[in-house]
Order: sequence, then structure tokens, then C-alpha cells
Amino acid sequence: MLRARVVKKLGEFALDVALEARGASTIALLGESGSGKTTLLRLLAGLLDPDSGRIELDGVVWHDGMRRLDAWQRPVGYVAQDYALFPHLTVEDNVGFGLRAEHRPASEVRQRVAIALDQLGIRALSHRRPAQLSGGQQQRVALARALVLEPRLLLLDEPLSALDLQTRRTVRGELHRLLDSLSCVTIYVTHAPAEAFAFGDLVAVLAHGHIAQIGTPDAVRAAPASDDVAELLGLDVRG
Repeated sequence: MLRARVVKKLGEFALDVALEARGASTIALLGESGSGKTTLLRLLAGLLDPDSGRIELDGVVWHDGMRRLDAWQRPVGYVAQDYALFPHLTVEDNVGFGLRAEHRPASEVRQRVAIALDQLGIRALSHRRPAQLSGGQQQRVALARALVLEPRLLLLDEPLSALDLQTRRTVRGELHRLLDSLSCVTIYVTHAPAEAFAFGDLVAVLAHGHIAQIGTPDAVRAAPASDDVAELLGLDVRG
């Protein structure tokens, strides 16, 4: 289970968020640009430190003001919005990068990379470089690189936003099936209500650095907490 309460001030922007999620579930974090979505992911991943708060996963404290696990010590898979693939490395080497950084035996790296490539259906692309891949293929590589680490927390930052509409429709179904098969907590960041409702077991609406509403997709859609939430969801807020 993930339990997090984080407070972070960046210039004039202040983030104050509390989240709780059980394993094998997905929280869709829905918000407009500048609402703090990526900042929250960076705090959870250990790429940024909160000013105060506590982050705990499966009973292990990652940050509480007195102790702190570095990013490399946290069992996190992170897929950035632009996928952040290394252009000079092959697909196989991109996927295995994190395992090699952990100094895993070469035989283990090969085995786990092969499993991840098969899981995402990209084994045939293993010797290509990112420039030789389509957007959908690059996304699968980024997901494989995250999942090969066997994370307990998977962070997806706008995973479909870089894809064209036709590719997005295809990949959406594949990604949904993949997330349903995972045993970890997933936080799926998006600015698109349709994606939040499709992927989230819970939908958390983030506005101005705060959770404005959190609940099941049906509950959030049926009873938005405010006119601002309704507007974000694309609902008619006229009286």
C-alpha cells in the first residue's frame, strides 16, 4: 500500500497532497498543466524532496523528514512524458540500463530484458535504436524499461500524449490490459478526463496543488465536488 502526504513550495506554487492506494490498483491523477502532477511524481520517485510530509510503501518509509531513501533505492518505475530513451542505445540496452546500473549479473539482465521485451511485444525490435521506432514502439520500450525493474510503484506521466490519435487508440487498449495484469500501485497522470475514467480505479482531480476530489470514476463523474472540477471533466456547469 502507498501512503503519501507531501508538501512542496516552488516559487509561488505550493503543492499539498495526500494519497493512499492499495497494491494492484491505479490512481488516475487528472489535472490541467501547472496543477502539480509531474511535481508529485518527482516527489514520489525521489527526484525531488518534499518540504515536509511522509512517503511510505508497503510499510517501508521512503521519506519522513528524519530518513530518506534515494531515488535508486526506491522500487519505482518511471515513464516520463517524452519517454527519455537513450538515443545511442539499442532497445535491448535501453531496457536493461537500470538493471546494469544495479550491477546485476549479465545472465540475469539478459533473461529479465527478454521477458520484458516479450511482455510488451517488442522482442523483434531489440537491436533497433529509438530513432528507428514509431511513437507507439518508443512508448513500449519506455514501459519495458520501467517494468523490468519489477517496481512496487509505477509512475506514468502522460503516457499517451506524445502519440498521434490513431496510435493512441491502439496503444490505449494494450496499456489497459498491461496495467490490469500488474500487482503494483500505478499512478497514471493525464489531463484528459476520458483517460482518467478509462484507466483509474480511483480518479484524483488535482487543482492548484491540491486534491479537489478523489473517488471512483463513476462517483467523480456523477457528482463533481465543485464547478471547477465539473469544468475540468468537460461537464456542463450552467445552472
